[in-house]
Amino acid sequence: RGITIYDDFAHHPTAIATTLDGLRKKVGDSPIIAIVEPRSNSMKLGAHRDGLPESVDQADQVVWYAPANLGWDLGATAAQCK
Repeated sequence: RGITIYDDFAHHPTAIATTLDGLRKKVGDSPIIAIVEPRSNSMKLGAHRDGLPESVDQADQVVWYAPANLGWDLGATAAQCK
């Protein structure tokens, strides 16, 4: 089907951005669909939530998955994405 899946445990916005930047260089103009689940302890506490919208700039589409024990509004953060 022409779909390639890459898996990475980027646990903060800088790591997410670095991963997506590298992937963009690899795939060029091919679409990137990122799935982001803030599940590290610091992410669950919201320590990095302000940096998340910018961290996914290289993705064409982002699917946000909020674990049940997330202590902040992921939807509000996702709404800030470009």
